[in-house]
Amino acid sequence: MASREVTARDNGRTAWSRGRPLGVVCPCGHRALVPLERLAVGPGDMRPLLSLALACSACGRRGGDRVDDRGAPRLWLLSSAADEAAFLAAGRTSDTKKEPHPSRPTGAKEGAS
Repeated sequence: MASREVTARDNGRTAWSRGRPLGVVCPCGHRALVPLERLAVGPGDMRPLLSLALACSACGRRGGDRVDDRGAPRLWLLSSAADEAAFLAAGRTSDTKKEPHPSRPTGAKEGAS
């Protein structure tokens, strides 16, 4: 089984059968692995994974039924420990390439008039 993004057809049983944490990517760029025990999924769990109300610990955005106009977190089904490490490493390398915040002009100094 290869790692892939969660689709509308994926449910708790899908995640449980893989036996790996669920990868979550927030629109703010934060990435996390959520252990299956924390999601409380099992062999008979038919809840759609996309309906899980996960909150980003970096910016507070929520997924599931509480999606706002800023976007929802993207969920990933991971297939191995190597995929988990690569998933988290991809977030660390993208942190250095983030665009500056639009409300903070680049090159402007504090207190300059």
